[in-house]
Amino acid sequence: MVGVLLLAVTTGCSSSEASDALILEPVATSMPSTLLENSATSGPSETSTSSTTPPVVSLQGNYVARVFAKFPHDPLAYTQGLEWHEGWLYESTGQYGASDRRRIDPATGEIDLLVPLADELFGEGLTIVDDEVLQLTWREGELQRSGVDDLETRTTQRYEGEGWGLCHDGDAFFMSDGSSTLTKRNTTTFEATSAFEVTANGEPVALLNELECVGDQVFANVYGLDQIVAIDPRSGIVVAVIDASSLRPAELSADDLDFVLNGMAYQPEAGRWFLTGKYWPVLYEVEFVAD
Repeated sequence: MVGVLLLAVTTGCSSSEASDALILEPVATSMPSTLLENSATSGPSETSTSSTTPPVVSLQGNYVARVFAKFPHDPLAYTQGLEWHEGWLYESTGQYGASDRRRIDPATGEIDLLVPLADELFGEGLTIVDDEVLQLTWREGELQRSGVDDLETRTTQRYEGEGWGLCHDGDAFFMSDGSSTLTKRNTTTFEATSAFEVTANGEPVALLNELECVGDQVFANVYGLDQIVAIDPRSGIVVAVIDASSLRPAELSADDLDFVLNGMAYQPEAGRWFLTGKYWPVLYEVEFVAD
């Protein structure tokens, strides 16, 4: 497929500061989609079910988010991370004095479990490995590991720099820090093992935020845009862009960074995604379709 990708090429800023003007850079693509085997573990779902887990498709080109269903979402949640696991959605929220991690019923939006963070911690990205929930903090350099069953902190680990987004590809973590760089980290020690810059047309794509590892690609929200980019971690090149701007609730200002798209979770059983945003009252179940 041949398309044009709209990408934010800009300088980094913190998640509490206003974004600089974004420069949209056209990027030509001409690469076929490929099918990959899905190694994700199946689990029960209250929303969409499938008797056969569909293969993961590597995205190439332009996509839009097609809505299958809408569900309620806590409008007071400053969403930082979202993850699907065995029929539940796990969510991390931010802001000093209001950060937490929670387990929610995706069909009703009801909170099943909630563990608040200390007031001096600003919650950031979240992912799950086996039976462990891992949550970053923004400027505090603290990773918290908790159990999926109770969300209570088991251990903490330290890291350098800011923490924004986090995902795990079955082998290692990928972590964003609000810049154009993604860092790979060891599953056990969380030590950095390598880093690479994400680019489009040879230019850095900054403000990479929430992450989701699916198949052989890393998906990233771009802070300040209602878009998601798909990254080839072997080259650091953005190979696809998903436009989700149509999902933002009409009552939320399109110019307010407090209401940006942020929060994506892949549901392998149905081959669909859950998307939401900061302070959004709605959670969408969507499929990415070629535009």
